[in-house]
Amino acid sequence: MSWDTYLTAAILEAHPGARPGFEFTWSMTDTGPEMLGWDEAFFGGLFVLDDWEAACVATAKATAVTRINGLHEAVLCRLTDDATKAERDTWGAKAAAVEAHAASTPNAAQTALLEGEALAMGETVQAQVDRIAAKSLAYHQIVGVTSGHRRKAIADLEATTTVEQMEGIVSALGAVYDAL
Repeated sequence: MSWDTYLTAAILEAHPGARPGFEFTWSMTDTGPEMLGWDEAFFGGLFVLDDWEAACVATAKATAVTRINGLHEAVLCRLTDDATKAERDTWGAKAAAVEAHAASTPNAAQTALLEGEALAMGETVQAQVDRIAAKSLAYHQIVGVTSGHRRKAIADLEATTTVEQMEGIVSALGAVYDAL
């Protein structure tokens, strides 16, 4: 499929109210659908939106939210010694196992988790429990700060009306995260 077909599909997906501002036809080729008459369409007014400016602002805001989420993921990775999201997803279960162990009430799965990781690491279960407890506290502190900044940036985006304002919010969040 050619780039113009992808572009057309992306525009129509991002802006459901869009409609072609010209007549064109599609042709099925062995590589997929191709739009005929692209040059005429491009130079003759590609798409008509009922509110073009609002659609542009909405698209820019969606892009800014994606960038904010990317900054958030990157700072979490950096502040957790490059732990992947998959690794961080296990930390809740590990913290629950540590809490149950401390209360002498772990279930079989929690015991297996702690014993299995301790065995693999060549540590005692208690050393494993202590390490997980320390990491859990630090991680929750990191998440509290970074998530708060992320949520505020996204809330601030709602009040923006220009791309420059959106860029300012994303840049400011990047600077805050860089300072952590």
